[in-house]
Formats: sequence, structure tokens, C-alpha cells
Amino acid sequence: MKQLLNSKMSEADVTTHTEDLKSKIVSECVKNLPDSCYKIISLFYYEQKNYDEIMEMSDNYTSKDALKTRKYKCMEQLQKRIEEKFNMYNLKPYLHERGNFK
Repeated sequence: MKQLLNSKMSEADVTTHTEDLKSKIVSECVKNLPDSCYKIISLFYYEQKNYDEIMEMSDNYTSKDALKTRKYKCMEQLQKRIEEKFNMYNLKPYLHERGNFK
């Protein structure tokens, strides 16, 4: 990041690069989640499936509450991983509408 700031890139280029890096970090963190978490997060956030649809696609959850709890724990795990990676690059976290990113 220091090299990036010391180069002759414009402010807009630096911002674009930073946002690209953040996006890659988030994608990497999602892909590296345990399979069950990856599936829930992908279906809920990327494919916009609701809890009932996810339950129909999986035999792992006996109730909507169990699925909600699992998604919550997966999101906590994901948030921790993202924050650790962002800290490695001295990046500020996203403000996220559906999560607790601050």
C-alpha cells in the first residue's frame, strides 16, 4: 500500500485500486469459509435466496431458527477474517448494510 501511495497515481486510481483490493479480500475470505458457511453466505447474499429457499436446498437444517443461527455464526467468522486481512493492508472496513461492518 505504501508503494501505491508513493507512486504517481491519481487519487481516483488509488481509490479504485483500494476498492479492488477490498473486493478481492472479501471474495477470498468467503471462498475460504467452511463449506457449510460458504453455501449459506453464497445462497443468501449472492443468489438472494431467502431462508425458506435455502432450507429446501439443504437437509442440514431442521428449522429456520437453526439456519438463522448458523448464518449469524458464519457472518461473525467471515467478519473476523475480513477485518484481519484489512488490518494487514491498513485498510478501513466497509460500511455494510446487512452486516456489522463498521
